[in-house]
Amino acid sequence: MSLVLDTLVRRARRQPNDIVVTDGLAPLSCLDLWLEVVKLSTKLVLLEIGPGPIAFCLENSPRWVVLDLALTKLGRLSVPLPVAFTEAQRHQALTQAGAVLLITEQPSPNDAGCERIMLLGRALYLQARDAVPVALPADTAKIIFSLGTTDQPKGVCLSQAELERVALSLVEAIGKDYAGTHRAVPPLAILLENVAGLYPTLLAGGCYHVPPPASFGLARPSAPDFDMLAGALAENAAPSTILNPELLRGLLTALTDQGIGLPTMFVLLADAFRSIPPRSDEAYVA
Repeated sequence: MSLVLDTLVRRARRQPNDIVVTDGLAPLSCLDLWLEVVKLSTKLVLLEIGPGPIAFCLENSPRWVVLDLALTKLGRLSVPLPVAFTEAQRHQALTQAGAVLLITEQPSPNDAGCERIMLLGRALYLQARDAVPVALPADTAKIIFSLGTTDQPKGVCLSQAELERVALSLVEAIGKDYAGTHRAVPPLAILLENVAGLYPTLLAGGCYHVPPPASFGLARPSAPDFDMLAGALAENAAPSTILNPELLRGLLTALTDQGIGLPTMFVLLADAFRSIPPRSDEAYVA
């Protein structure tokens, strides 16, 4: 079992009612989260999905967290894709990774007969793919895609041990008081939010706040509502978050204009964090 899952299980035994993930409306306790992970992983096993990477494209929510942890529990190589990818970019990423399945929140118009499973009261749609196998490092647990200067997806292969090593080092560096309560702003499909937001919070025994982007001014990421973001962060009062420089500048302006103060926060700038380096040239997918 991974360190993140082992930490969650031990906490669920000791403090089952501790709130560990919330979207602001429906909080999940440690026990709730672990039971949802077990339930979903069982459903996926019963579907008898063939070998190969499983991709998913979901908006930030507790459902994203449950699915990510369920795939980790199963030891399935996962490929989280940003919702902002175009159809062409998504297709290219799926092909590069050799994904055999795509899980989404909306059925594909070209695949009306796709499988459907329920997670936290809402449907997820599973679209099987005729994938060509891709040679990947043996211990790859996750392929994270980002867009290069040409807007073409580029994926890096990461092991679970690498992801958790970085997450644990962040907990040790900034302390459990800051790492223990986190407000998600960037998409979880981005490496930084996954490895520096979600995983450190779970390892620190904290609470991960992951509301839908529209609730804090990011319904349109290209045109943020900074006043709404400032108000949401002030109301939530989480001591840590991750922002890119553009969001930080807009947020500071909104805070000044509105006279809003935030609690002492640890803000990790996305541009100041470099992706985990691959172990070799082969750790990138072509």
